[in-house]
Amino acid sequence: MIILFLSGNIFAQQKDRNRFMIVRSAPSFILNVNSLLSISALELGGVYNSDFHSEFVKNGESFGTRNGAGISITSKIKLHKSSRIWFTQSAAYNNLQSYLFTDGKTNSDNGSASYNCFTGSMGVEYNLFPNYNIVPFIAAELNASIISGELNVWTQTTTDPYHTESYDILSSFRMGFGLSAGTNIMLSNRFGLNLNAKYSYLNLFFRSSEGSSTDKVFRLRDDKISEDLLFSGKKRFTFFFYWRRDFILFRNKRKILQA
Repeated sequence: MIILFLSGNIFAQQKDRNRFMIVRSAPSFILNVNSLLSISALELGGVYNSDFHSEFVKNGESFGTRNGAGISITSKIKLHKSSRIWFTQSAAYNNLQSYLFTDGKTNSDNGSASYNCFTGSMGVEYNLFPNYNIVPFIAAELNASIISGELNVWTQTTTDPYHTESYDILSSFRMGFGLSAGTNIMLSNRFGLNLNAKYSYLNLFFRSSEGSSTDKVFRLRDDKISEDLLFSGKKRFTFFFYWRRDFILFRNKRKILQA
């Protein structure tokens, strides 16, 4: 009985020494693939009571959009050993429209606007709890965009009370910034979810208004240079992103043996 008792104690101690726990470290690289839903703000929004207003757009008071959708790809590289500071780079496409979910044909004003935005950005992200499965973060970036689009504005004439004129907006270069906050939710060692809200201001720098009121094709007019130039006016191209995104996460593991 004494031999069996001693053998049992030795076996139990050996079993305890073989126990270990797995600690997940923060990743060194993250790749995000995002689906985007955007809501226009300030002068970019020009649809009131679900209706487009051609006069506001022609007078340079608004761009005439309401919401949009798009896609973005973002990579994040760890800058500090604590995994709190990250360098971010992203490329995004977003289409902003007057009527994303409806056609607007039942409205008295048959005008509409649509803008295509291709944006590249670089910035910094700060993670609050990088080694946990739920990681809140805040971020800021500088962006550069190519913006183009088309306008259909209603013009009342003596022969046709519902006449519309079409205009094309050539690719225009602008620079601005973005601010975002959200949470990474780790589902496994390689995949997770991201909940995020972002404010983007695309035309803080290099605004301009060129051409004449007879032009049917012109570059983005977001600066005021003349009272007689159609579509010109100091306007901010700014909107909010709301998205849920899947991301590919490369993480490291390490084993710690219990004493």
